[in-house]
Amino acid sequence: MKIFKKFVGSLGYKLIEKNLIKNDRIISSYDIFNIENFMDGLISFNKDIEIIQVGSNDGVNDDFLNDYIKKNNLKSILVEPIKENFNKLKKNYENFENVKFENSAIGKENEKKGIFQVQDKYLDKYGSHVPYISSFSSEHLIKHGVKKRHIIRTEVEVLSPASLLQKYDVKKFDLLVVDTEGYDNIIVEEFLKLKIQKLFIVFEWIHIKNSEFVNLCNLLKENNYKLIKIGKDLVCIPSNTNFKMVLI
Repeated sequence: MKIFKKFVGSLGYKLIEKNLIKNDRIISSYDIFNIENFMDGLISFNKDIEIIQVGSNDGVNDDFLNDYIKKNNLKSILVEPIKENFNKLKKNYENFENVKFENSAIGKENEKKGIFQVQDKYLDKYGSHVPYISSFSSEHLIKHGVKKRHIIRTEVEVLSPASLLQKYDVKKFDLLVVDTEGYDNIIVEEFLKLKIQKLFIVFEWIHIKNSEFVNLCNLLKENNYKLIKIGKDLVCIPSNTNFKMVLI
């Protein structure tokens, strides 16, 4: 086993202790805080919050925002680069006039960039989550068990955060939610550069490289954020607010 671990390590991968993962899931199931507590508290704090979600997928799968946007008719910009998911996203939010849709990825600058996804004809060979794990890195899909020959590269439009806000004439918004399969830290860092006051941030942390995650946490601390881990998400609360979590 030690030899195998060394071999895997030489390839740049690391075996994760199964008990660590299982125990973390158990702890999370008993956690006093959950993402619904956060959202309930945020809407109590500001019932007219405006949202930007980057990596919206179809608007249903693994998406805690759906019910809140619909129930409260919240102004939202939902960003999704994959055309198939984008079409489902629009369908899932049809008749909600406060919701706008952007069929692009978000990055450091405006450009065209290749994104990797599983070819449609191979989707039935994998779990239901696979259509939603598209990434700028093909290795991300391979780590999820996708065979290299089943992966295709699709060129998509990329907008910088500043260009996104300019396109939709947004001067300020209240909540940024990011789920981009390992690119999350880049997007959060780019939005932080805009110095938007009292911006709440939620992003998925589990796929970010350790060194990059350390840098991002330090940057958030420098920008006076308090951090709360809720499952696979990190909730970032600006210190200069009177926000309080709602416990149920």
